[in-house]
Amino acid sequence: ASAAHSACEVAMEPRDYGSLPTATVGEPIASTNARRRRAVALVAAFLAVAAAARSRTRAATTALDEMGDVCLVHVAAGATFLEVSKYTLPSKLAYAEKYGYRVLHYAATPTCCDYIDSYACTLSTVQYKYCALRDALTTGGSQSASGSSGPCKWVFMTDGDALFAPDAPSLDTLVPDPDSVAILSAGTEIYTPSITTQTLEAGLFNSGAMIWRNTDRALAAIDAVLHFDDQTYDGAMGCADAAMDGVGDQWALCGAGAADPSIFDGFAAWMHPTFMQRTVQFADGALVEDQLIDWPPLTGDGFVVNCCGDDPLGCVKYLREYYTDAALR
Repeated sequence: ASAAHSACEVAMEPRDYGSLPTATVGEPIASTNARRRRAVALVAAFLAVAAAARSRTRAATTALDEMGDVCLVHVAAGATFLEVSKYTLPSKLAYAEKYGYRVLHYAATPTCCDYIDSYACTLSTVQYKYCALRDALTTGGSQSASGSSGPCKWVFMTDGDALFAPDAPSLDTLVPDPDSVAILSAGTEIYTPSITTQTLEAGLFNSGAMIWRNTDRALAAIDAVLHFDDQTYDGAMGCADAAMDGVGDQWALCGAGAADPSIFDGFAAWMHPTFMQRTVQFADGALVEDQLIDWPPLTGDGFVVNCCGDDPLGCVKYLREYYTDAALR
């Protein structure tokens, strides 16, 4: 009971998302006492396991900074996502400033697919994410709005409609093994140190938050995605049909890994949708009823909240109000 009490107190502390535009949206969904108790129980169980996993590598908490620049990649091409960025980019800038990271904002679609003849490169989300990843790792962001300020040793890719949770800790917390090639949001275990396509298919893979280290193996995996050309690959769950809106990049990574499992050497994953990222469903001006919106303010230990649905602008406005006004409820 005392743990639940202290967690709820954390949720009520003022939150700082940086300088955000004013938005007028509806009231947050009311939480029942039962839902609150279930949320507290789930969070308590998760925190115990996650804390144990992180404690094993506490001595390496500065590994990312010691190995070079950390870059946050934000891709927001097109009129809708440029508007969405007014609400999401400030949270990323504030987070980057807190920990000394760089933000690479891609306001136009990166161009690497202009020179690649593959089915994957016909998919808009492959063009956005994997061309931006490749540009960040190879040039330090020459195609980003700010240009390059030197190479990126680590890249944290987040969707344009994703916000950093207030009080999110540094990215070292997400990297128990600094020799990792990439860390995804997927799997059925709290932390999975070795993954396959089956891991992604079984564990609600969501590419709205990914960490990549600047290595030859990372670039080889990215190139395998960009050149993936097997339209017959039929994935499941987060690896679903390329025709599904918004998940073509997930389908391409899973397919590339199915064709050549070695591309996943050095990959790891945090279970989705918990610690690394929380995907929330938003429709008809409100969160879908079964969403545990109390995560991550309840834990104070989350990273990214990612919108899912056909109204990304409405969703990010809602989340902006939810988090910045949490102290008023």
